[in-house]
Amino acid sequence: MKKILFLFLALHLAGFGFAQVKVEHLLTENQTDPLSIDALTPRFSWQITEANKRGIMQSAYEIKVKKGNHSVWSSGKVLSDQSMYVPYKGETLASGQKYSWQERSIQKH
Repeated sequence: MKKILFLFLALHLAGFGFAQVKVEHLLTENQTDPLSIDALTPRFSWQITEANKRGIMQSAYEIKVKKGNHSVWSSGKVLSDQSMYVPYKGETLASGQKYSWQERSIQKH
């Protein structure tokens, strides 16, 4: 019983200080859902929001760019609090194609 209680406490404390927050206002070259962009290296920006908690800061992020269901580029986990003008670092994007992107922020109190 002590081992189970210790494991529960350890898991709880390991998650303490980290928060799930909402990522909003995703922008590509300062535009929401642009139909086209003229930048060879687009830049991504986003905001994190957390209504109930204060003092939460982004400590890392990951950006994924897709063409349909096919992954084109992933930044991998980047240890940074940057959330504005993060440059795309994948292969050249094809003209006339539709791409989407998503961002995952990791926050710490």
